[in-house]
Amino acid sequence: MFETLYLIDRDYFQKFGRRQAAVWAVEEPESSLHSSLEAHVAFFLRSISADPAGRLQIASTTHSDLVIQYADRTVIAKRAGEESLFETPNGSVAELVEK
Repeated sequence: MFETLYLIDRDYFQKFGRRQAAVWAVEEPESSLHSSLEAHVAFFLRSISADPAGRLQIASTTHSDLVIQYADRTVIAKRAGEESLFETPNGSVAELVEK
């Protein structure tokens, strides 16, 4: 499915207009996959978003260690009462207060 969407997304915008960026938001791409397919999907998403000639960014939620290992940037979200805390693996913390 992701490969088909990527081909459509890549070719569609080459036909007209100026080159624009695209952002995919994917919720748990590893859902219901065997670990070998999970690794394949994680690698594929990483490779298409890291393409220097590409225009694609991918934001994903996951519970998978494999998806996190393939990601070039990871943000961990935690809930603390009325606040949401966002941590990066290097230890920096950002707060977002929801009101």
